[in-house]
Amino acid sequence: MKHTFLLILGLAALRADAAPVTLTPSSASRVRLEGDSTLHPFWSQTSSFTAILTVDADSATAAAVAAAVAAGKPASMTVSIPVASLKSEHAGLDKNLRKALSADKHADIVYTMERYEASPLKEGHALAVNGALTITDATAPAVLKATATVAGSAFVVEGEHILRMTDFGIKPPTMMLGAVKTADRIVVKYRLEFEPAADKP
Repeated sequence: MKHTFLLILGLAALRADAAPVTLTPSSASRVRLEGDSTLHPFWSQTSSFTAILTVDADSATAAAVAAAVAAGKPASMTVSIPVASLKSEHAGLDKNLRKALSADKHADIVYTMERYEASPLKEGHALAVNGALTITDATAPAVLKATATVAGSAFVVEGEHILRMTDFGIKPPTMMLGAVKTADRIVVKYRLEFEPAADKP
């Protein structure tokens, strides 16, 4: 059952023993890339990535973490996505993607949060997450617009981000001797279901 953030904040106000707690995403989490080409739309996704969320909260429960985030408590987050883990329905597309992203030299796509702001919604909170996104050997600022909710035992961060491959020095792939061209624009959709790390109570 989802909790209301007003109740969470009220309960959190009664606690003063906040300390850094760490959460990692469950196997239900996913990151999906969606794009277009002169032939057809395409997608590639993965659930095999690492993410570490650390936040000053009174416990590692989803409710306590949500309360801390809603209150703007200090937090850090790093997401690392192995390029080789991104899969589509077509092996040829996967091969072209790995080649375009120079997976042999730059194995991971990495996002590091620098700061965030939270504002209340009817249910959950809207997040504006400022950070740095590294693809291949290029790093650029990226502001992620997301929603944060509590679903069962998970603190869920969900949203999407639009980027252009050329902003990271990537030439959009072509196929069939250039007859099929890939659009520069990519939509990144993500759902991170954070759970307490295994070594945390």
